[in-house]
Amino acid sequence: MRFLAWFRSVAAKFFHRSQIERDMEEELRSHTQHRADDLERSGLDRAEAERRARIEFGGHGRFKEECREALGGNFIEILMRDVRFSVPVLRKSPGFTIVAVLTLALAIAANAVVFGILNALILRPLNVPQAESLYGIDRASAWGSYQSYPDYLDLRDHNRGFDGLAAYTIAAAGLDADQYCVILPPMSRERFTAAVGLADVILDTPGWSGGKSTLDCLAADPAIVTLPGRFMRGRHTAAILRRIGGVATIARSLNEYVEIAARLGRDADWRATQRLAVAAGKPRAFRDMEYMRALETFLAEAVARS
Repeated sequence: MRFLAWFRSVAAKFFHRSQIERDMEEELRSHTQHRADDLERSGLDRAEAERRARIEFGGHGRFKEECREALGGNFIEILMRDVRFSVPVLRKSPGFTIVAVLTLALAIAANAVVFGILNALILRPLNVPQAESLYGIDRASAWGSYQSYPDYLDLRDHNRGFDGLAAYTIAAAGLDADQYCVILPPMSRERFTAAVGLADVILDTPGWSGGKSTLDCLAADPAIVTLPGRFMRGRHTAAILRRIGGVATIARSLNEYVEIAARLGRDADWRATQRLAVAAGKPRAFRDMEYMRALETFLAEAVARS
């Protein structure tokens, strides 16, 4: 019923506009006259009573606009008014009109393509029965999670707990290594240090950390991102940076490793702060003899036991 009442109100507004306007004007005039009558009975003359009533009531235009909004269809009316105004303007400037239409068409097409991709990859549910019952199996490591194809075959052939198993792989994203990667030839220590000095970020290899190469890099005060591995071979750079102190580029997960690297590349101030921390603390990585004495003690005890 409410919709039908609203629809009748909007229809009357558009198809009987002149009658609606006359009724509103008559209603407003009636209110003003009633107030003037009250003021006249209080002792004012008729002219002064009407003037005072008009002042108290205010402008009729504001009330008419509120009445039109209450009737509904205000958006349609504004849209029609904008169309009547814009069409003649666009006809006077055909070049601008063509450019505007093409721009809108390209923007709408681009949005449609992006939504289609998101709908296919993210929004649309998986094409499997009872998708909520799917589980993922990963073999976690310090630098990511993966399953080899022989592992998948073994799990599939000996599966007893699931109705079925399926494997997937993440395909390349279309990046051309020739455009993004530069393999440098072997170089002297001086040239290596100079190359490090040109880099904004140094990425330590997850799982196979730098040792001597990290110490060589320190000569250029670089910002080094590292992700400590499970074994000693993957923890050298992290140990060096902790010994330096004040460095916030030791990641705890692969995602944080990527986030730190991206922030160093984008935030010049934070990158400069990390480089200053390396410059201030790197003497501790070379002059502290505690670790050398510990190594000497270990070797002496090993020889004594042998």
